[in-house]
Amino acid sequence: MSDHLHDLLAREAGGLDVPRAPASGILADGRRRRGRRRATTGAAALAAVVALGGGYALLDPGSSDRDAVEPAGLPTADLGAAFAVGSTVHLRDGAVSVTLAAPRVGNLSYTSVGVVVQAYDADQEPLGTHLVAADGTVIDLDVPPSATSDPGSSLLAWTTEDDGVVTLVVQDVRTDERVAEVPLPDHPGGFAPARLDGDHVYVGGGDAGVLDVDLRTEEVTVAPDLEVVDEVAGGRSNLGYGGHIAVIDVATGEEIVARDVTQDSAGYFQLSPGGRFARYVDQVRSQRRFELYDLATGTSTTLPGSPGSWGWTADGRPFTVSDLGDLVVCGSGPCTTTRLDLEVLPNQYPDEVGEEVCHEFADGSSECTTERTENHDDDLALGGSTGWS
Repeated sequence: MSDHLHDLLAREAGGLDVPRAPASGILADGRRRRGRRRATTGAAALAAVVALGGGYALLDPGSSDRDAVEPAGLPTADLGAAFAVGSTVHLRDGAVSVTLAAPRVGNLSYTSVGVVVQAYDADQEPLGTHLVAADGTVIDLDVPPSATSDPGSSLLAWTTEDDGVVTLVVQDVRTDERVAEVPLPDHPGGFAPARLDGDHVYVGGGDAGVLDVDLRTEEVTVAPDLEVVDEVAGGRSNLGYGGHIAVIDVATGEEIVARDVTQDSAGYFQLSPGGRFARYVDQVRSQRRFELYDLATGTSTTLPGSPGSWGWTADGRPFTVSDLGDLVVCGSGPCTTTRLDLEVLPNQYPDEVGEEVCHEFADGSSECTTERTENHDDDLALGGSTGWS
């Protein structure tokens, strides 16, 4: 490992407030270990606690013997909730706003010093990647859209392939300079997704399984309990196989939350940045509410709306922004609502689509109008991307 990367990791670790591992015994009727290769308070009504049951189980979050993949703690910068309305990025619960020279902004992911955002043109084609720092400074980044982040780190990670050799690339967003390149000669090439989590990067698509790259030593091993790389956060990963889905501890393979699914209700768990929470996304049925799991305490909460209408704050709490500019932040306890002073509200200037309709009158005259409907799909982008864009 380069001296520069070693210093970066040591500095990041020294500034983190690492939470204690949760106490054992939370709903611990027994742990299930996976096999190695087994296929304002007024808004409190938004968070109604639901009883356990209905085909899922909350298991003991347990503790990990590997400190490197414990939840990384709160980000160094107080980023709060980050979201974008059109081309304007809002950080720190709306206290900092920056407008980019692009029609739209999306795919907002947190780092320890700011939010990495993807700019798009009117046709949703990528224009570039930028870091919006906590003070509103914008830095252009020379990184691909596939680069992944960790809210407790200033690093980004992705893979490249040259002459059939896959290489893991690590870059510091503060300087936009590469700090490590780790060849992965045993990777067959092709699909090689990477997920950054603390001092580790997990690379999928390998014949032997998911590769675990320790950035402190650049040692490459196989993660025994991971079959694919979707989301890895705070030492936890979401897995789905057959009629059973789960969130597991990467170091031990133990299930933290699990749910049996059927053909009529198939879905997956989605992790928050830092791995504190997980939410269930139903891929078959439309969701008017969804379940939020606190992986540290073993409690479950129901939130209204679909999971896609909620983002994540930098410290991993779910949030949403209403068309009136109300910022609603939830968690295991009551939700809070704050009215934001936004120059442009979500969906204030929606796209209009429609067709021309002509009417003929008795006197022989006619009048043509366009019957329009509003398209609100792309106006609001919520922060906290943990999966693929």
